Amino acid sequence: MRKTLQHTSTCQLLSQCGAVLHHVCENANNQNSGSGLCNYTEAIPVGEAGTLASPIRFTALLRRTSRLDSASPIIKRDIQSLVRLLERRVQKLDARIDVAIADDPETSETRTLLETAPSVGPGVARTLVVDLPELGALGRREIASLVGVAPYAKDSGRKRGVVRRIRGGRSGPRTALYLAAMNGARFNPVLKAFYLRLRAAGKPPKLAFIALARKLLTILNAMVRDRTTWRKATA
Repeated sequence: MRKTLQHTSTCQLLSQCGAVLHHVCENANNQNSGSGLCNYTEAIPVGEAGTLASPIRFTALLRRTSRLDSASPIIKRDIQSLVRLLERRVQKLDARIDVAIADDPETSETRTLLETAPSVGPGVARTLVVDLPELGALGRREIASLVGVAPYAKDSGRKRGVVRRIRGGRSGPRTALYLAAMNGARFNPVLKAFYLRLRAAGKPPKLAFIALARKLLTILNAMVRDRTTWRKATA
């Protein structure tokens, strides 16, 4: 059975990160009660390690919910200080996860293979390794459904197969793949050609990016399954 980072050590790391962030944000709320500081604890999910999709998302949530433009100077400085604190903790957690990956030969090799793909950097590779251990073990349709990039018909009554939309799936890997697809549409020759064909066919940009993310996922899944690099997988 393949080793994955869903085992105890990494799960503990992720759980500890969630607990630390929750504790910091609780303190911030208590100290700034009634001052207009955001309700950070509602923005940060804490629970099982599997629900902690990506530590980077915490900073994004804080930036989005802080509403710095409407905050007073004092509160703005307080919010910015908290964001910097969380960013430092995220960096430390990323470093610990990188060490855990390096300590496992098979997982380390998987990450190296993923990073051979243009537009797949260390952050995307880390997210896929941690949040998608099934990569390489499932078929292309199953892995697409698991991540949430497979469109499904929205049937209701007499309405059959008119609208097809993606739904559900794991938001962490899906977000990482979407960002990689946006980058790949510009700098990855294989993905760029596919994207241009979709746009020429009249597909809207967001739909094209989702299709691109699914194509990227399909190739990465085959790479991990066959233990091969991007160049060989797309030759």
